[in-house]
Amino acid sequence: MVEATFVVIGGGIAGVSCAEGIAFLAPEEPVILISASPTVKKVTNVRNLTKMLSRFDVEEQPGRKVFESCPNVTVVHDTVTHLDHENNNLTLSSGAVVKYGKLCVCTGARPKLIAPDNPHVLGIRDTDSVVEFQRRLSSSRRVVVVGNGGIATELVHETSNVQIVWVIKDKHISATFVDPGAAEFFQEKLIKKKDDDDSPVVKRMKFSVDRGATSVSSGAALGPDWHANVRLSGLSTDDVTVEKCCEVSHVHEGDDEWPVYVELTNGKRVGCDLIVSATGVQPNVEPFGAAGARIADADGGLIVDWAMRTTLPNIYAAGDVCSADWQKAPHWFQMRLWTQARHMGTYAAKAMVYDNQNEDREAGRQAGQCSSVLRRSILRGLLPHPGTSILVPTSSTSTISSCSGKFRARPWPGTAFQVSSVPTARLSGSSPKNTPSEDDRKLLLID
Repeated sequence: MVEATFVVIGGGIAGVSCAEGIAFLAPEEPVILISASPTVKKVTNVRNLTKMLSRFDVEEQPGRKVFESCPNVTVVHDTVTHLDHENNNLTLSSGAVVKYGKLCVCTGARPKLIAPDNPHVLGIRDTDSVVEFQRRLSSSRRVVVVGNGGIATELVHETSNVQIVWVIKDKHISATFVDPGAAEFFQEKLIKKKDDDDSPVVKRMKFSVDRGATSVSSGAALGPDWHANVRLSGLSTDDVTVEKCCEVSHVHEGDDEWPVYVELTNGKRVGCDLIVSATGVQPNVEPFGAAGARIADADGGLIVDWAMRTTLPNIYAAGDVCSADWQKAPHWFQMRLWTQARHMGTYAAKAMVYDNQNEDREAGRQAGQCSSVLRRSILRGLLPHPGTSILVPTSSTSTISSCSGKFRARPWPGTAFQVSSVPTARLSGSSPKNTPSEDDRKLLLID
């Protein structure tokens, strides 16, 4: 049996961010990261652009290489088959048993396939599936894309020399991200994309893969600009047809003309070479759901509270596998993307370490306002991350003292927890004129 104070399951952005956070906050405690893939995703070159926006690069590297600078982190290439939460034990597929003090589940999610047993249906979720899509696309004349999220939108835009039938259940494309007016503009660009300049433009974050590394189908999810270095080209000419307000009702076997046919709820029947199912993801909750963890009815994720705690003792969850069950700010909603996975993993690390040291409960007894600092940040959808400054507004000198003692003990790299004996708190380096607004004094601010 192997034992560690902290165990993290998952080698994606959430899992690696959580393990790195624990390694920094509690360098004396052993940490085990269990990854189904020999490669993990590491966030690098973090640059904070505004209060709420940051820019970072993502590199996929062998797990042991990522944690070379963290001697207290051990990477185990294996999968979890059983959870005994009463005895804090995990059983791995190799038969090994891992005992944990605090456990964070970051197992991600898998694609929802409209016909999972059909060989002509492919889901796009990780690097292996992109390679498979590229291979099959090269011999395709027509592709049916089902879904209206980020992956479907980028796939339709980036694919060339193939007929695309885009099936969406909404009234306009990319409904999650844009309004109908913007959607009409983008749809026109899609139809005329063959006349556009083909020069590559990296719009957001970079994603690179260590060419010496290998991946597996259960590896971590893709992220922004996954298509930047992948040529997606078929055998036909560019032609995008959007079928709105409909879904796939049946998938039929093909004939001599087309390998597979799709029957839509609007009555149309479309023949194609390949069907791409981009209809969302299913959180990988096994075996934690079977162990008694509460599962969300809406999306099937592990329900977590404001501290990323599941309903099982000493077990947390972050990233795509979890479902937020706290009171959300009006502008915030859960999106299973790298940016939120990173914030959730980082926040879970802090919650686990502080809970392990009983600092959360002690701070709550000594200074109720200070114990709610992290809770308030997540309620507003603002999660502390490297390079942030956290303002703790208070008018109580005693509360300030206890807050400072608790939260400045191990601040995050580049994070300034600044308190003052006056009702307002200022950013490091700000002048007396740059005081927070009245609304900002009432809630935690992150810069």
